[in-house]
Amino acid sequence: MSAINEVIKDTAQDWVKLKAELDVIKSKFEALDAMLKDMMYESGVTTVTLDEVTIELSTPARRSFDAQVLKDLVSASVFNKVTKPSVDTQLMDAAIKMGTIKQEVADQVTKKTEYKQLRVK
Repeated sequence: MSAINEVIKDTAQDWVKLKAELDVIKSKFEALDAMLKDMMYESGVTTVTLDEVTIELSTPARRSFDAQVLKDLVSASVFNKVTKPSVDTQLMDAAIKMGTIKQEVADQVTKKTEYKQLRVK
C-alpha cells in the first residue's frame, strides 16, 4: 500500500471513531436540551446565568397554513401569489414508473446538483 493510501486509511479510521463519538454526544445533548427546555418552561424560569454564559428560553411559534382553506377564502390570483408549486420527488418517481410521465419529460425538468457526502458502511 502506498504512503498516501496509508494516510487516507488512517484519516478514515480517525473519521469513523470521531463520527461515532459525535453521534453519542449529539444524542446526549439532544436529550439534555429537551430536558432543560421542559424544566425551564414548566418552572417559569426564562434565564439561567452561568459564569460567563446566559441561557435564555424563548418560545416562538412556528407557523403553518392550511392551503386548502386559504384557497377557499381568497381569490385564485391572491392564492397563486402567496403559494409555490413544488414537485414531490416520490410522487414524481411513481408517475415515471407508471408511465404517466415519460422519462424524456422527467429528464427535461430535473435538475441534479452534486454534493460530497461520506457514508459509513
